[in-house]
Amino acid sequence: MQNLDCILACLNIASALRAGGFGFFEELSGVELENLKTALLKVGEDGKPIEGLDSELDRLETALKNLDPVLTSTLNEANQRMNRTLEASSLTLSGQELIKLVSGGMEIKDLLAKELQRVYTGEIEAVKEELSEKLNFQKQEKLMLDSLFSDEISYPLKTEQAQLQLLRQKLNMSLEKSRLSRKRELAKILSTFHQRVERLVREVLDFDLGFSIACFAAQFQLNMPAIISEAGIGFEAGENLFLKARYGEIDPVSYSVGKTSLSPEGLENRVVLLSGVNSGGKTSLLELLAQCVVLGHMGFPVPARKLELGPVEEFYYFGKSKGTLDAGAFETTLKQFSVLSETSGKLVLADELESITEPGASARIIAGILEYLARSEESLGVFVSHLSELILENTWTEIRVDGIEAEGLDSSLELIVNRNPVYNRVARSTPELIVERLLRKTTGKEQEFYAHLKDKFKN
Repeated sequence: MQNLDCILACLNIASALRAGGFGFFEELSGVELENLKTALLKVGEDGKPIEGLDSELDRLETALKNLDPVLTSTLNEANQRMNRTLEASSLTLSGQELIKLVSGGMEIKDLLAKELQRVYTGEIEAVKEELSEKLNFQKQEKLMLDSLFSDEISYPLKTEQAQLQLLRQKLNMSLEKSRLSRKRELAKILSTFHQRVERLVREVLDFDLGFSIACFAAQFQLNMPAIISEAGIGFEAGENLFLKARYGEIDPVSYSVGKTSLSPEGLENRVVLLSGVNSGGKTSLLELLAQCVVLGHMGFPVPARKLELGPVEEFYYFGKSKGTLDAGAFETTLKQFSVLSETSGKLVLADELESITEPGASARIIAGILEYLARSEESLGVFVSHLSELILENTWTEIRVDGIEAEGLDSSLELIVNRNPVYNRVARSTPELIVERLLRKTTGKEQEFYAHLKDKFKN
């Protein structure tokens, strides 16, 4: 009973798969599946056989449930009838009775008791007949009704409570005996399927996992990655799952870091700085790299048309911090990067780490972190930063800088951005285009202000 919903769901899944032409769990034949389902459907949610399975079981359940209300209503009606009968009755004496009464051979109370006994007995018989009919009693149960009422006249009519309790116990015992018999019959059938049903549930759970992954992969057009031995990750037509789930169609991106066949010749750097325009997709690209690494190493398909993925022992993601950190938070952040002192292969993704302190110091710190990361031949790193030139000035390690560039403004004065990073190019964050957009959107004194700012870019 506790596993009923689970087992029925598994049987329905097995039937549905077979109906679709899939061979699934051949340990149970089609006939056995239907027989098992039929047997299970006879078990109620409370573990008792369902209504309609056995007519005798249903009769006893109904009789026991209705005994008290039917008895109460029947006695009420009988008392009303008896009351009306007594009010309307008259006593007629025969000549013989009159002689006995005059001669003292009979008392008037004996005549009255005789008449009352007749009315009482008639009503009692009517009550028993009505109870027997409404409760659908069998012969043995009808016999128990005889002891339910006293032979002595009583008004209003009432039952002997001890006998009523015995009747109730008898009905309940008969009900439980019949119910146990049906349970045994069901148990005998179901026990032959026990071990196979346990295996079926495991098979369905395994199928559900694979089916869920397949539905996920189909919905987001995921593909299985190619695992490579070198440290690297590269993909073609990758799509950030977070963006795709929110917006549907998005611009696909291709990118590669480390030693993959997708990296341009001579640009197989394992440690990369990613520069570029604000809102150009740098953070989204980091998220896409993280999604590909996590899903790929779990054995799942990834959000790219093609992906090459090398081994990653440890993965660290450092998101944007809001504002410059105080001394304590700055120290904590540096301690987090101490994991780079270990020799195992790592992938480190960091988003605008320069906000941890002032730009000059940030550039030196980031340069030092990148130098340490580059020491390990098995490690990869992608750091998003607007301080690429400053960082390069403070490092002796060969670090590639890629850029996501803006190509201008469209007719709606929105930035035209090439979401695919350009390898080995420092991209500007296009403040000039932002100023130009504000200049073209405004008039009057406000426009003069933006025009003055735009002139500064000409120098």
